[in-house]
Amino acid sequence: MYLQRRILISLLAVTCLSIGKAFSQDGAVEPQAGTRYGVSGVTGLGLDLHNAPIKGLPGIPSCCPEYSTASAIMPAIDLLGHIRLSNPLRLELRVGYDLHSVLLEAEQTQVIAPRGVDESILLGYELSTSRSFLSLAPVVAYDLIPKLSLLGGLRLGFLMSSSFSQREFISAPADVVFADGTRTRFEFDSSLIPGVSSARFAVVLGVRYSIPVSSDEQWRLEPELVANIGMADLQSSQPWSLTSVRLGVGLAWQNYSEQAPPTPLPEPAPAAEQPVVIAEMPVEKVLPAPVAKVEEKPKRLLINNLTSRMLDAQDKPLENAKLTVSNIISLNLYALLNYIFFDEASAEIPQRYRRIAAAEVSSYTLDRLNGAGTVAIYHDILNIVGYKLRTNPSEKIVVIGCNSNSGEEKGNRDLSRQRAFNVQQYLASTWGIDASRIAIQARDLPENPSNINVPDGVSENRRVEIVGQDTRLLDPIFFTDTVRSVNVETIELNPSVTADTTIKEWNLVISQGGDKLDTLFGSDSLPQHVLWNIGSRASVFPRNEESLEYSLSVMDVDGQQLSSRSRGYDVEQLYRTDKRLERFNMIIFGYNESEFTKQHDRILATIRPRISKNSKVTVEGYTDRVGNPDYNLRLSERRAKAVGSKLNLPSESSVGYGSAGELFDNNTPEGRLYSRTVIITIETPLE
Repeated sequence: MYLQRRILISLLAVTCLSIGKAFSQDGAVEPQAGTRYGVSGVTGLGLDLHNAPIKGLPGIPSCCPEYSTASAIMPAIDLLGHIRLSNPLRLELRVGYDLHSVLLEAEQTQVIAPRGVDESILLGYELSTSRSFLSLAPVVAYDLIPKLSLLGGLRLGFLMSSSFSQREFISAPADVVFADGTRTRFEFDSSLIPGVSSARFAVVLGVRYSIPVSSDEQWRLEPELVANIGMADLQSSQPWSLTSVRLGVGLAWQNYSEQAPPTPLPEPAPAAEQPVVIAEMPVEKVLPAPVAKVEEKPKRLLINNLTSRMLDAQDKPLENAKLTVSNIISLNLYALLNYIFFDEASAEIPQRYRRIAAAEVSSYTLDRLNGAGTVAIYHDILNIVGYKLRTNPSEKIVVIGCNSNSGEEKGNRDLSRQRAFNVQQYLASTWGIDASRIAIQARDLPENPSNINVPDGVSENRRVEIVGQDTRLLDPIFFTDTVRSVNVETIELNPSVTADTTIKEWNLVISQGGDKLDTLFGSDSLPQHVLWNIGSRASVFPRNEESLEYSLSVMDVDGQQLSSRSRGYDVEQLYRTDKRLERFNMIIFGYNESEFTKQHDRILATIRPRISKNSKVTVEGYTDRVGNPDYNLRLSERRAKAVGSKLNLPSESSVGYGSAGELFDNNTPEGRLYSRTVIITIETPLE
């Protein structure tokens, strides 16, 4: 890298000497009748050449021996303006959007002895990264001959966004897996590259040819070949160089022609002086000045400023200068609810249940659900069942249609049967499951009905139940995910507005790097304190390390509207590698139940080996909104302590929250059933 920089500095010195010679021969700057300038837009493709002798990204687990070089074809877009200083010399300023994506790959062979005999396996490593920059490039263009220019300058890129994904996998042989039974490990996917440099610096060298396409030579096509040779690494603490060679074409316009200027015409002789004749003018009658009409001053509406401060869970101010987001890689368990709920007196499968076309079946995997969340995973239950039946050809299921046995549905087993039939038809027609493997039954109320005396319970009984011949068909699924938390509960925003009028409405947008995180709004007067509740809302957490930005807009009753932007807190992203976090979400209980089923016991058998003597384990019990709050609190405590006892945990590790904090939307049957749960969290320090 040092030698490369010495060579580039030498090339720039030669270029500067050539330009200096042009000045000495042609004059420093030729006087012109007016400023000669032009604009251009350039588009094309660039060949990115990456050199990254790294083993992985900071804080991200990886067993890769070392990545090396890689290349990629990327689009190139620049806008530029220029001023011509002399006949052979012009000064340009380029503004561009640079996208640099690449896939680094490596392989290594290891010898293992799973069966007592040495066996070689081939491990593959992939690291895919993407970075986008807003770039500025001052460039000097020197005409070697008419229409052929040599380019030299600098290019500085400011990081706009970054992302990466990583995985390690067993390439061969096909019958070997890792200790967890899979062929892939250390899979990560994030919208921020750890340790990424915030800027990119490169030397620009190139050549361009200008082709006139209009008779006055002001419109031109300009093909060019440009190399952007990186002089700084893409990572702040790792060696990663990038050189980009771009081939593009520009459409240019300039306000002058390269043709020889016409011979100027001689100046006309001055006209002879004419005698001045003073005419006698009549005296005008002076009229009194009109009285000025006093106009009413417009009412003032002014945004003075907007300040903010961080508050903790007790509404006490925090002194932190930064908003810190902690990211911890966690193993999450998601229990599957084997019910499909229906609208009243309807056998149509509701739209919230995701269905796919038959052509998508071959590419469907459970991995596509990673990070979707509990309820979103449940809404894919028809495809999960279809996938498991397709991959287990001997498995059979029973689909049991039920009704609420009230109102229009009372005793209507034909409706129950039609509900079950529609589920069977989807699995058969889309997933290709033979109908003989899907038995249909119909009944009124389910075998274990919800409370028939309240509307929530009645809607929960309008369902189809899917029961597998093998009880493991609907076992929970595991995903590796990122658990995120922030060091603040609330950010208090304090707008200062001067108004001689009444404010009709206002809104306040919190954004980061142009991406909207959240919007607060209201009508009538603007509060003195606007509270942004961020603490437990992971969906509005900052996604990178750019500063927050607040955009306040107010409008009064007369239609006056003002907007103002303010810089918010700096953001810090921390990637925790000092502990392992595992969240078993969740063990589902029936209505008003705290007893264990065989499925519960299998989940607990999975959890026990993951608890070590250094682990901190918490067990949290919840209920839905149905019933008396005090009774629900006691029921959630019974559920939590029953699980804690099964895991041999001290009683203080288990706590019940009742229905005070609804985990999911209790306006839907599935939201209420998923709220009848116990969540087990295991935090284990890593040495």
